[in-house]
Amino acid sequence: MEIDKEFIEILTYNIAPIIKECTKSKHRLNNIKIHETLNSLKENNKIDTYNINYNGLYLYILSKKCIKEIGCYHFYSCVFVTTFDQYVAFDVSKIYNDITPAEFSRIFIEIQKPDHGYSNVLEESR
Repeated sequence: MEIDKEFIEILTYNIAPIIKECTKSKHRLNNIKIHETLNSLKENNKIDTYNINYNGLYLYILSKKCIKEIGCYHFYSCVFVTTFDQYVAFDVSKIYNDITPAEFSRIFIEIQKPDHGYSNVLEESR
């Protein structure tokens, strides 16, 4: 599945590094840093909405709508899966205007140490 470059960049540079940092704390995703980041992305129209459950183990992100053709749009539904080693994993679904998931991928975003300054994205489509 091809994922919109802007949405991948948001996950790679804004969300994944904060998730990686927050999952090391005792509060996991129920951390003020992740809420501030996601609120900022929402206010700046980078994402449509998000949801974090009460114990900080579940994160759901809905991208802003992307216009594909006249009368047909799609958006991305993204769920945080886990962190391991230097990776953060997300399940991403591409959903069209009939609200039916059409495509699904699990992506792994590699979080480099701050002195490397880049990240890699691996994709596993289903």
